[in-house]
Amino acid sequence: TLFANAQRLGIKIIAPVLCDIHDFKGPRCHRVLFDAPCSGWGVVGKNSDLRWSKSKKDSLNLAETQGRLLRHAATLVNPGGVLVYSTCTIIRDENDQVVEEFLLERRDFTIDSAAKTFPKELVNERGFVKTYPDFENLDGGFCVRLKKRLLRLAQVESVYVPGFYDAETRKPVIDGVPEKIIARHTLKLQPEYYPSRPIVPLTEITHDRVTVEIMRGCPQRCRFCQASRIYRPVRLRSIDDIKKQVMANLKATGHDEVGLLSLSTSDYPDIDRLTSTLVMALEPKKIALSLPSLRPG
Repeated sequence: TLFANAQRLGIKIIAPVLCDIHDFKGPRCHRVLFDAPCSGWGVVGKNSDLRWSKSKKDSLNLAETQGRLLRHAATLVNPGGVLVYSTCTIIRDENDQVVEEFLLERRDFTIDSAAKTFPKELVNERGFVKTYPDFENLDGGFCVRLKKRLLRLAQVESVYVPGFYDAETRKPVIDGVPEKIIARHTLKLQPEYYPSRPIVPLTEITHDRVTVEIMRGCPQRCRFCQASRIYRPVRLRSIDDIKKQVMANLKATGHDEVGLLSLSTSDYPDIDRLTSTLVMALEPKKIALSLPSLRPG
């Protein structure tokens, strides 16, 4: 069994669950292996009674079941994750046909060819792995690696998924994604966009401080500066919002320094009042205030 093999190999991250796949309530996963129930025609040498106990009709019935289970297994895969479909049969109806029908229905999945990891003799032009008993005394079998594409995410304006576009022509290689990526900007820097309980590293880091964005964009518009073009327009956070985030972050982390971030912190319109307000709150606690993003001159 899979669990026994995991124990033999010293793998301890597998938690076996016995249930019908339709009743499985676990979280989505980045890697899903679906070892499908099949006719077993790839291991007929070990089970000679298959020649008399199985028929063509059995394979067709199994193919329907395999397709249904594969579609359900696909719901357990995270965007960008991988689904492996495998059988121990050499019957095309249970292998190629099941996968091709699945791909017609689920356009967010694509074949991730096994040519990079398997001998070329075992991988066909579609990227499927096929083994036969007459090759190196292997059992007959089939497997394919399917990758869940970020199709729904790519349909959001401004989101670019490189795998959906030709690297040279920059044209889409699949349907359903925008031909041109349009930049999108948030109009107001809402307090809920920022974490109130940031993660604290286990070791000392270079930027070992609370960092708080106070402004996005730069009013100077220097022609040599790419960032000032990319992050337009200028958007400001209120002093009250900044102070609330600073105090919440300090309470949650225990840092002894606060850094005010933007493309050019000194160009914040009310920088004097902001720094005075924060100094009054931080000085009694012996917490330093830094302005690391300053424009020279």
